[in-house]
Amino acid sequence: MIRGLLCGLVVAQVIAAEPILLPIVLPDLSGMHASVQEQLRESYAVLLQSERDVEAHGELGKLFMAAKHLDMAERCFRNAQMLAPHDFRWPYYLGHLFISSGELTKAVEHFERVLRLRPIDFATRVWLGYVYIELGQLPVADAVLTKALALGPDST
Repeated sequence: MIRGLLCGLVVAQVIAAEPILLPIVLPDLSGMHASVQEQLRESYAVLLQSERDVEAHGELGKLFMAAKHLDMAERCFRNAQMLAPHDFRWPYYLGHLFISSGELTKAVEHFERVLRLRPIDFATRVWLGYVYIELGQLPVADAVLTKALALGPDST
């Protein structure tokens, strides 16, 4: 009896530890080129076969982003981030998504997260500097870009 209760408790803890993923649905694809529709449908089918597959969320997110379905792209990248919180790619893509949507403060938040995960990421520092320039925060942009230059002096 006690053993059964303990096993049930362990199962409940494992289930509770899994993140609750955001729902992903295919938007209306009728206005898209047939090859784009096919790519999205195939990627979505892969995701449906394994809803906890980080790469499936990431790949579908990239396709949604390219197709300008930023709301679904954001959900895919957030799900990938929940499933793999130490992977720098998902906040990096979210940063770019928020640049595309004009939400620069959110872009900063995500690029800063990338740098916490990967402090010497040259590309992220350059993008972060760009966003700070766009936000009119020139001293902060200067500091970020100076650090980027120190990481990659041959990139000028």
